[in-house]
Amino acid sequence: MDNMEYENEAMKKVMSAMFAVNDITLYLDTHPQDRNALALHSQYIQEYEQAKRYYEENYGPLSMYAPMNEWTWVYDKWPWEGGRR
Repeated sequence: MDNMEYENEAMKKVMSAMFAVNDITLYLDTHPQDRNALALHSQYIQEYEQAKRYYEENYGPLSMYAPMNEWTWVYDKWPWEGGRR
């Protein structure tokens, strides 16, 4: 697997964890007393945070709220110029 494939796999983990958090949140909107769902929500939040942290440490920030050591992303090619994102 090349580096882009690893990055894509890492992004899939972020997106699936984010989907799970959103989905269980919608469920909890109508079932706020469901203790199992609340536990799942906490688990999915942890999975999301872990996947996001791994992605950002290895491939760059996912949002403007991510901590950054440098502001060099503006020098990379934009997606329409053939860049990664």
